[in-house]
Amino acid sequence: MIFFALYAIAFFVIEFFTESDVYWGSLSANQWIMVLVFSQSLGAFYVQGGGKEQLVRVTGLITQRINNVIGGLYDRISKRRSG
Repeated sequence: MIFFALYAIAFFVIEFFTESDVYWGSLSANQWIMVLVFSQSLGAFYVQGGGKEQLVRVTGLITQRINNVIGGLYDRISKRRSG
């Protein structure tokens, strides 16, 4: 993971000095690919460090909150139509 993170950073910087035919926005296609490789390596570090369990806990809380809000809206709408 460290190799891919450092490789992505190095290749991203080197691409500023090379000429490319394909640009997406202000970055070359290779630079966008290196952004993806770097983000994947950061994601792997996150999962390896136990972040996955924290993420499951947070998404559970968010889902519960959304269900509370949606459930409350549904109750108000159904009471308004029945009354």
